[in-house]
Amino acid sequence: MNIKKYDRPYQENFSFNSQAVFGHIHYLSKEIGPRLIGTNNCKRAGEYITNFFAQLGLDVTEQVFKTETIERIDHALEILDPPLGVIPSVPFLFTPDTSDDGLIGEILFVEEGEETFLGPEIKGKIVLWSPQARGSSPREIAKYDPMAVIIISQIPGIPPRHDIQHDNFFKPYPPVTSFRISWEQGHRLVQSEARKACLKLKTKRFPSQGRNIIAELKGSVYPDEIIVVCAHYDSPPDTPSATDNASGTAMLLELARLYAQRGSKRTLRFIAYDGEEAGFLGSAHYLKKLKQEEKTQKESKNFVTGRDKTELEKHLFCLNMDVLGMALGYNTCYVQGPPELTAAIKVMSKELGFAQQVNEGMYGSDNDPFALAGIPGVSFGKMGSDFLFIHTDGDTMDLMNKNQIQKTGGFIDQFLQRYAAGAQVWPFDRKVPEEQVKQLSDNMKKWMGDYFEVMFSGLIDKKG
Repeated sequence: MNIKKYDRPYQENFSFNSQAVFGHIHYLSKEIGPRLIGTNNCKRAGEYITNFFAQLGLDVTEQVFKTETIERIDHALEILDPPLGVIPSVPFLFTPDTSDDGLIGEILFVEEGEETFLGPEIKGKIVLWSPQARGSSPREIAKYDPMAVIIISQIPGIPPRHDIQHDNFFKPYPPVTSFRISWEQGHRLVQSEARKACLKLKTKRFPSQGRNIIAELKGSVYPDEIIVVCAHYDSPPDTPSATDNASGTAMLLELARLYAQRGSKRTLRFIAYDGEEAGFLGSAHYLKKLKQEEKTQKESKNFVTGRDKTELEKHLFCLNMDVLGMALGYNTCYVQGPPELTAAIKVMSKELGFAQQVNEGMYGSDNDPFALAGIPGVSFGKMGSDFLFIHTDGDTMDLMNKNQIQKTGGFIDQFLQRYAAGAQVWPFDRKVPEEQVKQLSDNMKKWMGDYFEVMFSGLIDKKG
């Protein structure tokens, strides 16, 4: 749908404003709170973003797609032998509900997820698992047909993560009821030689909608060269998600405010994606729609290959922001594109005195579907100690730091101004190296299983 835009800019200030960013983060994470796709809170966040874009005088549209959301009604993890009672836990939402009596079974402690430590003895057991890799999922154990999985958090002092694990992400294996517990609780269970447990999970699923919010600033010199500047505004369940990703969304809103006043030689398309936490649903939908339109455009008798460009071909670059502005950690970015893009960011980092670690590969955010489609990009983020709180109850405003927001936002603004909004000629080849596409595909297949083919196979740029 098209949104009515306002004639007067929201605020006249041509400098990056960390105070404004801080205010957006506060509203999204504290006034609204958890923003799981399809929930009323996520809808409120989308309306906030839409209204802000409209007040800037930008052309705003909402791209709606069908999805499913979930409400947790009840859950419990009780240790029966020895009789330790109910212990604190967090369920993976979208894993199977149990009966009212729960799943009662023998506990089997597994230290690693490698095949050396796994085998048929897992079948029918409640697996207590202490994985060493960040982001380990119950799918890695599901193929051995356990009764349930309990994942122990890796690091003391960090609350257990709130995650979702759709049925589709287990394919080709059957989905498994899964929980997380803290390192402290895991340590306690191992030390007490816990042997028997009961897990209960009751949820309600219902159809809903996801919304991508798109605001466009038409380029004054090269309107057919499109640069996507994006961040996701949805969150994992039951967490304020100040860093992940109210921070990136707030940066997106501030950049939109700046360039709505400054203007740009190229078309800047500011997109707030929904459904990133559910497997890049919003960005995948955006690119699939462009792929479908491309097919129609190329079949038109008026389209001349070599002369005309499809809407997808006009997309030159994706700048994504996800998890930024925390007090402690280190600034990082993940590049998917030609080597001169990596070099340019490294040079800028040294030139401006901004410590920016530059990597090539998968960050795990909304620039990844763009890379599969052959569109280069970079995702800016922050790693380190404060990053450990993402997806947990501890992902709050207390992690945010205005000085870090100012430095990071200023650097991203400089990059955007130098290479996109103000560059006389677009400086980077529109390509993603074949080895990067393959590595990205392999990593996503490991995470998503057979569902990867359903979601992304149609996007993959076969030429690399």
